[in-house]
Amino acid sequence: MKGLVFIVCVTISVTLASGLTEEQKEKVKIVHKECQDDPATHADENKLSDSYKGVEVTGLGAHFLCMSKKLGMQKDNGNVDREAIKRKLSDVITVPEKLQEAVDKCAVQKATPEDTAEHVLKCFHDYAGHVLHAHDHHH
Repeated sequence: MKGLVFIVCVTISVTLASGLTEEQKEKVKIVHKECQDDPATHADENKLSDSYKGVEVTGLGAHFLCMSKKLGMQKDNGNVDREAIKRKLSDVITVPEKLQEAVDKCAVQKATPEDTAEHVLKCFHDYAGHVLHAHDHHH
């Protein structure tokens, strides 16, 4: 099981960060592991994978919020950090008009901090590359 979790974590960091630096890729991997190691924010890897493929799943809010806060996309109070999201997207999107479009779509406050986190991370995924592709790997 630990081997699978490791592969998924590595997959997350590599695929989330198709346009990101090695340092940023490492940060995503570390943050995912920290959120997975905490029983309060642990998420089923299959549900995460399904979620990023567009399948409606429940029970991931705490994990998404953990990731979003640790990655600096949301503040401690759960509010979107628009400038941080813009900085992170600017590593992937170099055309100013496209960058602004992405920020406008991703930096959206939802009804709850968890809903906001899920929206922000999925939106970032849409612009930055595929996040979870553990199902593509043979073990």
